[in-house]
Amino acid sequence: MHRAQVLQPHVEVDVRVFRNGPRWSLGYEAVHYAIFAALFYLSGARKWLVAGALLLIAGPKVLLLLPIWWLGVWTWKRAQQGPLPADKAALAFFGSIAAHAIFRWSWLPVFFKGAT
Repeated sequence: MHRAQVLQPHVEVDVRVFRNGPRWSLGYEAVHYAIFAALFYLSGARKWLVAGALLLIAGPKVLLLLPIWWLGVWTWKRAQQGPLPADKAALAFFGSIAAHAIFRWSWLPVFFKGAT
């Protein structure tokens, strides 16, 4: 299935995890926002049909970064509730460093390099 040209105009761009070049960002985010809109503003079977169609159109490169986009949504919603208590903030800070180290030392960087 061909990707929609409007949603993914730069199919051949080489995207690497943990790099944030602006060239690919808008095409990816447009799909992420459309999926978000389908899931939160539609209801019933239509919600799932539209979101599923968007996921199929998006393709694997866009979907690999979707969890990180959802983490940003969660972070924004969480920030509206005020600051984290010091113990939870420290856990989040050091936990993210540990998660990054585990990621870098695992087989995942090789997988993502091949997938993107």
